[in-house]
Amino acid sequence: MTKGAEASGSEDGSSVHAASSSTLQLHATASSWPSSPASSQFSACSEDQDAMQAQKVWKKAIMLVWRAAANHRFANVFLQPVTDDIAPGYHSIVHRPMDLSTIKRNIEGGVVRSTAVFQRDVMLMFHNAVMYNSLDHDVFLMALEMQRDVLEHDGGTRGRRCAIEADLKMKK
Repeated sequence: MTKGAEASGSEDGSSVHAASSSTLQLHATASSWPSSPASSQFSACSEDQDAMQAQKVWKKAIMLVWRAAANHRFANVFLQPVTDDIAPGYHSIVHRPMDLSTIKRNIEGGVVRSTAVFQRDVMLMFHNAVMYNSLDHDVFLMALEMQRDVLEHDGGTRGRRCAIEADLKMKK
């Protein structure tokens, strides 16, 4: 066998185990060293899995909060996007419409990935209703009451707490 044949294999096509096993042994040893590149690849993979798991936990928790809002007695007003047929001139006053179905779609699609962004969108939904409707309009009053119930009281407290805990884990 020639020197080139030792590295690539024998003349009959069978591989030489000495070269491949030493490479394998070197790779296994490198991955066991904490500061080796192979070890950092496994660590990064583990961190990615941890982040994905934390995001999954957060999504499940924030959906509890969303569900509490969607089950509120005034939620039917906020479940679907507002149309100009229902509220004439709405889109000339409200430049960033928001509703519960859009918030849910954004959570499921990964657009909303933190509790702060979720709260921002819920606040925007209520702000839009208050901005468009007059002080004596039912929707104005419903928005204020639902906002208080959803964001301040017990609407989704367990889910909110879990979402905040998952948020903290994702930031680590």
